Amino acid sequence: MVGRHRLSPVRRQNTPALQAAEHGAFGTNRTNGSGLSIYNRELRLSGNYQINDELKFYHVIGFKVSCEQRLNAGITQTASNKRIIDGQSVAYGEFDGCNWATSASQPFR
Repeated sequence: MVGRHRLSPVRRQNTPALQAAEHGAFGTNRTNGSGLSIYNRELRLSGNYQINDELKFYHVIGFKVSCEQRLNAGITQTASNKRIIDGQSVAYGEFDGCNWATSASQPFR
């Protein structure tokens, strides 16, 4: 594997840091025909990160997010009525071994 972006968990809201890591690993506004997905890198999460807003995965093609501790690493949403990921024009990606959770009340949809 060439180049990995790695974050370390801290006990605070990590939304801006995770959004910046997503942009660093997968770029911004990459369309299927642009050929820029060859520059994507794996994003590895080493712990459980708390966020208070949705991560915006927009125009992301061919991505991989890996969580190192097999279901002990991932993302926890702490805000009410918020999703973990807001995805638009996302294709050919994978999430491996990640734990998705919420600590706030969420409406039934």
